[in-house]
Amino acid sequence: MPTALHESAVSWMRKEFNLWMYYHLLTPTAVRTIMDALITHDHFLGAFADSSKTLDLAYSPCINGIRRAFPTVVLESGWSESQAQLLCDRQLWQAGSAGAVKIVILFKMFAPNMHDRIKATLTFCRYVAGRVLVISSYPIFPLPVQPKSDPWITIDELFGGRTPNGRNPETQLPLSMERLRIVVGAEIRQQGHFPAVN
Repeated sequence: MPTALHESAVSWMRKEFNLWMYYHLLTPTAVRTIMDALITHDHFLGAFADSSKTLDLAYSPCINGIRRAFPTVVLESGWSESQAQLLCDRQLWQAGSAGAVKIVILFKMFAPNMHDRIKATLTFCRYVAGRVLVISSYPIFPLPVQPKSDPWITIDELFGGRTPNGRNPETQLPLSMERLRIVVGAEIRQQGHFPAVN
């Protein structure tokens, strides 16, 4: 059963999606064609054909009201899962969907250390031109000494190459690391722990 700590990244991601609408990056018509249903996928391809996976959050575009076979953006949260297992999940989603999953976001929280402080990271995995895998890591806690620019998803990636009318496929849908730190930090403290520090 997912815990509130485990689900804190899901809460953040849904808030970010709402902000994309609020700032008119996505139109109401476009939003109606995206589902975020949490379903079990058991139709992976190739070496992953016998696999089954229930995700933490995913965005799946619909075409003529029909949900695509695979989502385009997947969020996986790990508390009991190791970072290595999360990276295996990434491979399952991206290779096992034959590239239909464009973005995999891995949120990892580590067990409290001896000072009851919790480390958290976000790993952002996407394929770029020529199907080159790019994996970028973002520390959540402890705070990074030199923060990176926030990650983003393009409209083209979210809609799997079927950009809605009137939208630029290269428009970036931002994901705020600062808002993620606020959500995760509040939940860590509510559970009686402390965010990790340097």
